[in-house]
Amino acid sequence: VQGTSAEHPVVFSSLSGKRDNVIISGAAALKDQGMVYVENSSYIHFRNITMIAPVPASTYATKPYATVHFKNGSRHCSIENCVVKAQVITETTNDGTALVRTGDGGSSTVDTNCDYLTIKDSRFDGGYIGLYLGGSGIVANPKDKGLQVTGNTVTNTYFKAIYVPDCENFTIADNTVTPGAAAKKGANHIDIYRPHGTFRVTGNKVVTNQATDCTGINFRDNAGAKADAGHPSLFANNVVINTNVTAGYTYGVFLETGIANVIVAHNTILLNGASTVKSAYALAFNGNAADDGTAPKVMNNIIQ
Repeated sequence: VQGTSAEHPVVFSSLSGKRDNVIISGAAALKDQGMVYVENSSYIHFRNITMIAPVPASTYATKPYATVHFKNGSRHCSIENCVVKAQVITETTNDGTALVRTGDGGSSTVDTNCDYLTIKDSRFDGGYIGLYLGGSGIVANPKDKGLQVTGNTVTNTYFKAIYVPDCENFTIADNTVTPGAAAKKGANHIDIYRPHGTFRVTGNKVVTNQATDCTGINFRDNAGAKADAGHPSLFANNVVINTNVTAGYTYGVFLETGIANVIVAHNTILLNGASTVKSAYALAFNGNAADDGTAPKVMNNIIQ
């Protein structure tokens, strides 16, 4: 769709404003696409509708990237007050399979980011990854800018509920994540990978009773660009609860200490399980913190 702008967007919405009144459904799309597919089209908005990919898990494992897929420079798009669903996927040959996906992963083409995507006040249920929202995966490429993921509920994902790789100046706030009890071993329920610039991860709630090892909120890989010391990143007022810790290498929050100028404050983290479990930590740090004053600042958290 060409010719769109902030003043002239394309909006798909139910007339009633009730998201159950309009349902988009159908067979899976071609590989590397989505059931709903937005390519090189900016200012496309989905509001007050339901989108369901009714595909058997065995088919979904190898074919579509997503129920909704934004690609190739589709900027300033949004999903608001929607329901996006698929069957839970426990086997896949494509780790990019997701309910909502941006980009194509690993592309060397620059200037194809889906910047300024907004996902708010929506419910996401099932799938392998819930929200896969990030850049090309190529370190040298520009990063996705201005991502806003706020006020959503993500349930029953198998591997990651919210995955944010290679993004810059983004906000992940006030989301509720409740993965299934049988989620994948080693799952990272909110996974922030190579963050750049100033980010905000605030007010989120992650509650799991997963029996195998997992991480509630994970900040990994310190190859991201530093936030400015005068405008630090903020990880605050989040709640992470695991009520069924039975395996080692389970973490409430895991933070690479090389991620610079981030404040970790006023979070509540609880791991509840057998006292005999080893290598399970409510708050874990990894790496060598810088000695130049940019190391993470941790204060006023409740850790149990």
